[in-house]
Amino acid sequence: PLDAGLNRYDPATDSFIHYRHDPNDPMSIRHDFVTHMFEDSFGRFWIATRGGTLSLFDPETGKCLKHYTHDPNDPKSIPAHDSLRAIIEDRNAPGVLWTGGFISSGLIRFDTQSETFTLYQVDPTKPSSLHSSDIYGLYQDQNGIIWISTNGAGMERFDPATETFTHYPYNPNDPTGIGSNQVWDIHEFTPDTLW
Repeated sequence: PLDAGLNRYDPATDSFIHYRHDPNDPMSIRHDFVTHMFEDSFGRFWIATRGGTLSLFDPETGKCLKHYTHDPNDPKSIPAHDSLRAIIEDRNAPGVLWTGGFISSGLIRFDTQSETFTLYQVDPTKPSSLHSSDIYGLYQDQNGIIWISTNGAGMERFDPATETFTHYPYNPNDPTGIGSNQVWDIHEFTPDTLW
C-alpha cells in the first residue's frame, strides 16, 4: 500500500524497521504516505508526507525533530501544498533547499538556517514566472540553473540569480522541441546535456 509509512532496511539483520504516524506522538512522521526523502550536505534527513508536511527526521531516534506545515495565519510558514515530490539542495548555497510537488503553490525555496520560505508562483501577468505549480522533479545543473519537470507545462528553467523562468512547453508543430507537457524527471549525464 502507498500508506506504509517510512521503512528502513537493515542488511545486517535482513529486516525492516517501520516508522508510522502515531496520533499520540507529535514527533512521529505526520502521515503514513511518504512522498519524498532527501539527505542534505549536513547529513540531515528530510521527509515529505501527504497532507503538506516537510519534516526533519532523526534516523538514530526514529523521531522527527521538527515539522513544517502550512499555517494560513502565519505568512512565514511553508506555503500550502498537498505533497512535495521533489527536494534538492542548492549546490551554491548549502542549507538551502528547493522543493515543489503535487497540487503545490509553486517552487519553494527553504533556507534551513533562518527557517524562511520563498515562494515562486504561477503569475499569468508575468511571462517570466513559473507556468505550472504541479512539479514532478527538480534538478540543478553545473551552472546553478534549476530545471523543473512539470505536469502540464513541459520543462521549465529557473535562474536563481535573476529569479526568472524560461519555458519549454510541448509544441506539436516543433519536431525539435520537447516531446510532452508531462515531464517526470530531469538529469544531466554529461555537462550541458539534459535528459
